[in-house]
Amino acid sequence: MEEDAAFLRYGYLSTEKAAAVRAEVAKLCSELRPHALGLVSSFGVPGAFLSPIAFNWIDSNAWSSSSA
Repeated sequence: MEEDAAFLRYGYLSTEKAAAVRAEVAKLCSELRPHALGLVSSFGVPGAFLSPIAFNWIDSNAWSSSSA
């Protein structure tokens, strides 16, 4: 939904409902964020497949999204 406005363009969602969905996605992402490292680690993806940010996840994500 974030990248494709077809839901709005074709009238599947009103702008108000689309805003509510975006707010809910942001809320859910903030709830998931503290668990992201453990969740990703549990998949056992080899380091060669991870981007450089994955190796320093804590420092790379130390900023607060609420202060942006």
